[in-house]
Amino acid sequence: MPFKVDKPADLMGIHKELLAKVLTPDEELRYLFYSPICESDVKPFGIDAKPGSHAMAVTRHRFVISEDLHTKGIAPTIKIIPFSQVLLVEFGNDLLLGWIAIRFIEGKAVSCLSFFYSSTGIHHVSSAIREYRRITSNRILSQPSEDDMLWPHIWHHASRHQVELLRSIVIEGERPLSAFRSTEIWGMDGKRRKKTCLATHGILIATNTGFISARDESPIRPGMLSFGMNVCCIPRESVRSITQIEKYTENDRLHFIQLELHRKGAGFRYHIPFDQILSASVKSFSRYLEQHRRTVEEGAAIGSNRIEDK
Repeated sequence: MPFKVDKPADLMGIHKELLAKVLTPDEELRYLFYSPICESDVKPFGIDAKPGSHAMAVTRHRFVISEDLHTKGIAPTIKIIPFSQVLLVEFGNDLLLGWIAIRFIEGKAVSCLSFFYSSTGIHHVSSAIREYRRITSNRILSQPSEDDMLWPHIWHHASRHQVELLRSIVIEGERPLSAFRSTEIWGMDGKRRKKTCLATHGILIATNTGFISARDESPIRPGMLSFGMNVCCIPRESVRSITQIEKYTENDRLHFIQLELHRKGAGFRYHIPFDQILSASVKSFSRYLEQHRRTVEEGAAIGSNRIEDK
């Protein structure tokens, strides 16, 4: 199972050498863990990864991740992902399998780094993600308002296992501003004329630092237990726009929150289904949208000024 270490010298095999070469003497190490080889022949939530051992470091400004596939002819590698290039971070588990996926900008394209691990060590992954969120979420949008929601109200509308993972990444001072819930919806597959799961149980929370969400894996049959769950963390800085859209199937109309994620010349659209707005009032979310719009405009203005200065 994955385990936490205090310094690169405590890592296993080639990983200690790879990280020692990349980390600078004055670089603050906020979290570091090692993950042994974990294999899987499934792609949970569409996430794919090659079996290998990994070490993952969270420093003040970046992720540093080493990978050894333990395959002859394939050399171990190390990847550096500055926080300023991260679009979103996902993690989750399905019984014994755990995973993490970081979607980020590389060059002018969206890339993804992912790996599997034993789910018994998921607390190390969530701790590393919480450190990343703590570092990158040091700007608070506004002071508390009477319209703001309270975390107990959020947890009341989420399943116990979703609450457990979401709580593990919530940081100090983070406040929920609005929330959207999705329930299990089944419809007909127009091509195969077969029942298919159109949406699963999940929750999307807009906070004063960005978005966090959790959703269950699609069950095989209606009402059947689902053991897989995926959590997604989206920093506010990567969100260019937020809109509500509708998609139509043969007999259903589905509602989605569409987040357009964009950084450094590339991005993609991320869709999250919902059928219930949990806010007692829509004022909180309206205020969030307005604050986010101003933040994007201010960021664009700052970027323009920097270009002019150069």
